[in-house]
Amino acid sequence: MEVRLNFCIIDSSGQPTFLSVCPVPGDSQMFYIRLQSSHYSFSIDRSCIIRSVRSFYQVRSILKSHHPYLTMPSLPMLPSLWICSYHTISLQLATFLSTVV
Repeated sequence: MEVRLNFCIIDSSGQPTFLSVCPVPGDSQMFYIRLQSSHYSFSIDRSCIIRSVRSFYQVRSILKSHHPYLTMPSLPMLPSLWICSYHTISLQLATFLSTVV
């Protein structure tokens, strides 16, 4: 069963940014992340990368240390993800990314 979550974010210039998060088949800790944007801050229009769940926590930690005055979006406690469905995990990761992109 494939789980794919798609988000469409409209930035202040009115340009849509599409974000998709879905699990890698056969590896419960890895997720495909696809980003499509015409925003000037992205050097390429489309990007696809595979990242582990732990890398999201690392990104959050880095962002928090470099921007201590900002409120960082939350991620669930890592052990709680062991019992969550792919859909729930994908939704939480996509929500996190959509708020930091």
